[in-house]
Amino acid sequence: AVLVGKNINFFLTTRDVRAGEELWFDYGPDYQHFEPGEALRPTQVKEELPSSEGE
Repeated sequence: AVLVGKNINFFLTTRDVRAGEELWFDYGPDYQHFEPGEALRPTQVKEELPSSEGE
């Protein structure tokens, strides 16, 4: 997939897709779906350790 613009993606398929055919995507194990306005719970936030670069 290629990001074209805000919330617009371009997908290249390996076969012809008929009009009206449903496509399913696997976003991988790290994908988490959030509803608009839903807050992250502290257990869902991954903390990154400070970089040691520039010391």
